[in-house]
Amino acid sequence: MAYEWSIPAVGLALDKQDKIAELWERLTSRLFKRQRCIVFTGISGIGKTDLWRHLTRTAPPRVDLNSPSAKPDKGTARGNSGRALLTTVPGQQAEARETSLNEIFDEKTGVDGIVHVVANGFTTVRDPIIREQLLVEHPECDTIDGFRDHQRGLEIEDLKYICSRVRTASLKHARPKWLCLAVTKCDLFSTQLEDVEDYYSLGSNHPIPSMLRELQCDVGRYRFRYFAAPVCASLESFSWQDTTIESRGVDESKRNAMVRDMLDRLLAETAG
Repeated sequence: MAYEWSIPAVGLALDKQDKIAELWERLTSRLFKRQRCIVFTGISGIGKTDLWRHLTRTAPPRVDLNSPSAKPDKGTARGNSGRALLTTVPGQQAEARETSLNEIFDEKTGVDGIVHVVANGFTTVRDPIIREQLLVEHPECDTIDGFRDHQRGLEIEDLKYICSRVRTASLKHARPKWLCLAVTKCDLFSTQLEDVEDYYSLGSNHPIPSMLRELQCDVGRYRFRYFAAPVCASLESFSWQDTTIESRGVDESKRNAMVRDMLDRLLAETAG
């Protein structure tokens, strides 16, 4: 079973010039054996590294995960459609994040695809100082519902910025070619999947899918495509203040199947 939230078929005008450019790009990539590259973006604490680790089958680090690295994680993922280099963009260190994004979007060879990670508001705030500052500046975050609403707002702002970088890079270098909206930590909202699907799925009119449709319209249907899929990596409960949400509805077997499906789709998209 493939885990993916699809957009309904919509009649769109064919852009022949974009289609020819797409076919030429695929041909030259195969002829010259260019290394495929997929980049993971998203706000700090969203779960990028955890998802990257499962997709690349990388062992957990022997360091405190509460001290996020300012350096990107890099590793190779292999599957039925070949292999690709997977890289994360640091989410917390502003300078390191901008440096990484500049390297990704400013290079002419560029990145093939973006995995933009969101989590339906279940963002892990690692630093206790940032946690206290958040509660002072945003009193509504005192409850888990208020906290999640705030984090979903940050997701929107972050994707807005990523879309602006993708738009510029795509028009200048014809890359990246696609974006996957990875809705992670779905074991924390398995009983609300229909509502979450409505919020993130690409056929809805909520802010995130609306931004992606606008981006595709700007750069061309055959130069850029996007899709959304639920996924999870670590099966862990989530606590904020005095409230704990338990992980349920997804066991290790289902989690592994979701990760495999996502990897197969990412590599297939990159292979063209």
